[in-house]
Amino acid sequence: MMHRSRSISFIAPCGIRKATVAIVLYFLSMSPIDGFCWESDVHFGLTRWLALQAGFTVPTTERIAKGDARLDIGSFDAVHLVYHYACLGHDENASRFVRQRHFPSDKDVGNPPEVRSVIPDSEMAWKAISYIVTNPGSDIEQELDGFGEALHTLQDSWSHQGVPDIPGVGIGPFQLSCDETLAWGHPQKRGGWSKHDADQTWRWRDDVLRMAEATFNALQRFLERHPTLRESPPRSWEQIVADIETFQSAKTKEAKSQWFTNQGFKNKEFIKEISLTNGAEQSRLRPVPYFGPLHLGPREFGDVPEPRVQISQSGIPKEVSTFFGNFFEDWITTKNFALVASRHLNVTSVASGLLIPDPHSRKAEDLVSKTLKLWLILDHGLVAEQNHRPAELAGVSSEVRIAYGKAEAVAELGVFESIQDALIGLPGGTGEQPVLIYPIRSNQDKILRYAALAKFKHAPYDTVMLIAEKINNRWQITSLEWMVEH
Repeated sequence: MMHRSRSISFIAPCGIRKATVAIVLYFLSMSPIDGFCWESDVHFGLTRWLALQAGFTVPTTERIAKGDARLDIGSFDAVHLVYHYACLGHDENASRFVRQRHFPSDKDVGNPPEVRSVIPDSEMAWKAISYIVTNPGSDIEQELDGFGEALHTLQDSWSHQGVPDIPGVGIGPFQLSCDETLAWGHPQKRGGWSKHDADQTWRWRDDVLRMAEATFNALQRFLERHPTLRESPPRSWEQIVADIETFQSAKTKEAKSQWFTNQGFKNKEFIKEISLTNGAEQSRLRPVPYFGPLHLGPREFGDVPEPRVQISQSGIPKEVSTFFGNFFEDWITTKNFALVASRHLNVTSVASGLLIPDPHSRKAEDLVSKTLKLWLILDHGLVAEQNHRPAELAGVSSEVRIAYGKAEAVAELGVFESIQDALIGLPGGTGEQPVLIYPIRSNQDKILRYAALAKFKHAPYDTVMLIAEKINNRWQITSLEWMVEH
């Protein structure tokens, strides 16, 4: 998705700056591991396992792992979504928060990406850990939380190493330029901003081993300052490295789950939302329960004058919120994706943005409909392997393309009764909203457009953005975009 520099004016939805802590506590209270959770296989599961090998008490390992995993929950606060702070808006503080927690660069925001490179195992990556270890506090629970968060930053210095990639939005007459001095995306050498490659352990053997060893060393340093938290003697690195290599090489959710089973983990819910394919036993690896119930049977497609889930935000015209509400309701609760596309999308414009050859063709219409379908596939790891694109556009060999196409055809779709069943609530407007809407105006063509952001519960590391404008007195979606968040 290409982009050129454009001058864009932006008005943030009312309530967008609600404190991050509120949504963090909300998700912690809803989760079976009391926290979300490279992804949760590392930030929760591996961290907890390493803490056990270091000799921590069992309750303490839980606390540290939750602190580590909690930083990824911050991505559910719209303030910390890249589209919000660097593309639709300009928020240096939000970008600085992301830098300090996920992209520990030596250079501050406001610099071009090549200057803000992330170096693994750097002094900046260790900064928070070093401070906590050398300055122990009196509140041990608060210190454990902070130490877990500091581990997250150290771990991300490996997965996010290199020059941050900058997302491109749109193609054709309207292109939304993201501020390259603020945006943080997965580095191009690790897959780029639209892919999950950077966070998948099987792709990065040496980095995972170094990250795990650094985490293990940090845990032992912390335990030396707090010996009362020790339950057993530590194992040596040589004793555990073989197990970590097995963990690293697992390519499916099923393989990851089996590894944790072999290590004595009883609750493995945190595995179910990572971006790996399910594996053979897909029925056992549905999205985690706290992501909302699945229901039998789609509703009938029909004209719905008002969305059943109201999207109400200050400053957004009712006709716009109604349009987006109807679109998401139809997209999520029906299975006729071609009809959804014809009803709500300017298919030619969306096809152009997806770089589909001959965007005016019937084939392009089919590929746009398939793209809508992909986002409803519960095995999001399969979709991520294709870079969120239909098999025909995945840029792979014909043999792999055929395999992807077969998998797409039989993949299980989420069956949801409402928008709220499928989407993560984001803070904005009058409380949490399943969809956040932003007005944007390009100084290039003076057309007022609106962007809608959403996050699917079965794909929590991705942000989807739809851009709509009024064409021939009818609101239509002209661009479908997505980005992998930190």
